[in-house]
Amino acid sequence: MTTKNQRTIGDDSSLDSGRRVPDDRPSVETLLEVLVDPGRRQILETLRGGTDGQFIDSLLEPRGEPGRDEQPQRRSELRAALYHQQLPKLEDVGLVEIDWDRKLIYYRPDARVERLLDTVSSVATEWEPVEQPRPTTRSRDVVDSVRRLVRSLGRNR
Repeated sequence: MTTKNQRTIGDDSSLDSGRRVPDDRPSVETLLEVLVDPGRRQILETLRGGTDGQFIDSLLEPRGEPGRDEQPQRRSELRAALYHQQLPKLEDVGLVEIDWDRKLIYYRPDARVERLLDTVSSVATEWEPVEQPRPTTRSRDVVDSVRRLVRSLGRNR
């Protein structure tokens, strides 16, 4: 039996039928879909380590090289992807809140996302750059770790 504020995972694209999550929390499957993109993982990692209320354009700065702009065309493409693809996806699932008028982004931590990000970063040797995502040699380890984490999340409910 589900209440007004809950839905059964399994009613729509589920991992385990019968489990319940609050309506305002994305399913684990949805979180995995969001975190599969290395650019979104990098954005979340940057936001996790920074102050709340960062300027959106600060996410475009190369790490360790603020203000460096060697390829204006590439920066323009990255900015468009950030504003029209990456950030709206993160906002849709509630991981960030965006003040579009002031161009500020606020990270909204989710314990499940924190655990997933920690697992991925402990397995991966380095993050894939946003510019050119490439497969890692340890992708099987990442997939196995994520599967174990998903199973443990299901048991901890």
